[in-house]
Amino acid sequence: MVHADGPGGLDGVAVEFDDERAVADARIVLAATLARRLGIESLVDEAVDLGDRPGAANAGAKVMTLVSAMALGADCIDDCDVLRAGRTGQVLGHQVAAPSTLGTFLRAFTFGHVRQLDRVLADTLLRAWQFTANAAWTVIACLAHNCCAGPRSSDCPAGPSAPPEPSGADCSRSPAD
Repeated sequence: MVHADGPGGLDGVAVEFDDERAVADARIVLAATLARRLGIESLVDEAVDLGDRPGAANAGAKVMTLVSAMALGADCIDDCDVLRAGRTGQVLGHQVAAPSTLGTFLRAFTFGHVRQLDRVLADTLLRAWQFTANAAWTVIACLAHNCCAGPRSSDCPAGPSAPPEPSGADCSRSPAD
């Protein structure tokens, strides 16, 4: 059973096994969590402007529906209906649009609108790179501070509650020790 009472993605899911609240293709939760943490839906809402064309509303949710369905192997609009099975929509962290709504949305695009989505892709990749770079620099700073194993002191760059890395010295020591 999936309890999706909190935020979408892994942060709000507790899993138990029974058949009452089955989630079709639960592997999508990892991709949905990453998409939520990168803020893809809000990037789309900010960057994509379809004007007053039919299907223009809620562009972020519609793009996230398409991305989630493609991550599960959808190759046509009708395949997006898999996200509406069971409680899948409740664990994704975004509204799931119906296939007919997605068709109307996609027909509203011109070449210029596709360029807007290119901008979303560029911003998403930048956010992913920054997230990865920040994590890498934290580990480098931690290594330079000799605090990647054992209990961490409050002055450790990774923070006192960060999990220990596989190698390094005791963070409870000062760098001068």
